[in-house]
Amino acid sequence: MNYKTYIRSTEWKEKRKTKLEACSFKCECEGGCVREATQVHHLHYDTLGNESMEDLQALCSKCHMSKSSKVRNFYGNPVRDCCLLEGQQEVEKTLPYNVWNEANFHLQINTLKYNLIGEKLGAEPIIAALLDNLGLLFACGDISVTDKVTRAIEKFADVVPAEEAGLEGFRIDVYKVKPEFEECFEISEEELEEKKEGHITNKE
Repeated sequence: MNYKTYIRSTEWKEKRKTKLEACSFKCECEGGCVREATQVHHLHYDTLGNESMEDLQALCSKCHMSKSSKVRNFYGNPVRDCCLLEGQQEVEKTLPYNVWNEANFHLQINTLKYNLIGEKLGAEPIIAALLDNLGLLFACGDISVTDKVTRAIEKFADVVPAEEAGLEGFRIDVYKVKPEFEECFEISEEELEEKKEGHITNKE
């Protein structure tokens, strides 16, 4: 079964609604969160399309973000203390700093990769890092998209519903790289090795 097609289906929307109503819209995160549940998380995908209520978890948006594979695979598990507990005051959390600092972080740990992508795009490497991690950045928290960010990426990305960008359950619009630029982000091990050898030669 195609995951993206299923998530957009009437069948899933009805099942999602049933799950939220069954838990009275209370977040079911293991940390004891007291926020309202607005989203439904798959605990696994073994029964995709034929889920029971036990295969699903009703979550608030913050806790769902923390369980996103896009975030968890990069930051580890748990990502952060996502739950709001009884008596606690809500504190806005974003990961970390702003989108430019976050993109720069990715650039520092994947410099050769983003230099290559930047060359293919005809853009600065930090723009390549920003574009390559758009889904992750939006999943990490409430990203404030400034005019600077918009100007930097509007040439290469479209605004689409979050689910279309692979962010299941998020009720926001996000940026997604335009189809004509997607190939620029497909970097092979051979290309990286050639870039690495060239980088070493230039240093010598």
